[in-house]
Amino acid sequence: MKIDYPDKPFDEVEPFKEWYFEQVEKNVKGNIRGNITKKLPRWTDEEKKYVFRWCRANMNFPKKVSLQYAPNAQTLFSKYKTAKNKYIIALPTSFLLITQFPRAAKAGLQHEFGHILNGDCIRYIDPKYRSIQNEVYDVAINANIQRDDIDALYRTLFDSKTGCPFVPDIAYPKWGLPVLDTGWTHEVALDACYNYKQSLPKRKAPPKPDTYIETPVVGDIIRVGEVYARVTEVDGKKVTSEKLDKTAAIEFIKRMKKVFEGDNEAVQEAISTGYINVITTIQGG
Repeated sequence: MKIDYPDKPFDEVEPFKEWYFEQVEKNVKGNIRGNITKKLPRWTDEEKKYVFRWCRANMNFPKKVSLQYAPNAQTLFSKYKTAKNKYIIALPTSFLLITQFPRAAKAGLQHEFGHILNGDCIRYIDPKYRSIQNEVYDVAINANIQRDDIDALYRTLFDSKTGCPFVPDIAYPKWGLPVLDTGWTHEVALDACYNYKQSLPKRKAPPKPDTYIETPVVGDIIRVGEVYARVTEVDGKKVTSEKLDKTAAIEFIKRMKKVFEGDNEAVQEAISTGYINVITTIQGG
């Protein structure tokens, strides 16, 4: 990527955004608005090494958390891979530029660590809450991140003129909840958000934003409609799967959470039953 690196990292959002879009214009032909990260050239091996080194130098990464480059993603996201017994934080192409605004870059990593620590990557969600779960989780996580930093990250990733709306003082009153700086429990917030959404006048759904979808591999557990299934064959874009009983899927998530927490009995049971060889693609973002 063609980048004129600044003499020193930025600490204010407006100067950074001006520099950021100057770099985008050097690397993208035509319209530079919208999902910028898909339009940017992919990282070179050296750029990938730089970004990963930067992340580990600026954040304390546990051994069970790995980094991944996700060139088709618009924002950062996190997930849990049971085959490797590791959590993964995935980074979009634009994160290379965002490292020059450390406050925003660190806020993004802190946010994904929040999903991991809260158990969002392995949490089972009632189907009726699926469309709002990330919104609710994001509000609770952002309650513990410096507001200016999360606003700066949001404005950069989504080319927004306003700050992040997924914060307690904006979201909770809208959902009919008093502002709670530490965030409400998932159960209370999910119900409040769901009831608020149900009360809105029905209207034509807007186009869905670009979503990064990782191609599953044999052994993955995926959600197909309202059921879980284990992938049995992958041929290009064609994925063949075998239905998994929902009770078994819930039990799988519970067991793997215990495995991650170091429960020796759960580890031995997972190995003996074959659970240890299955990958879940449930994600938080």
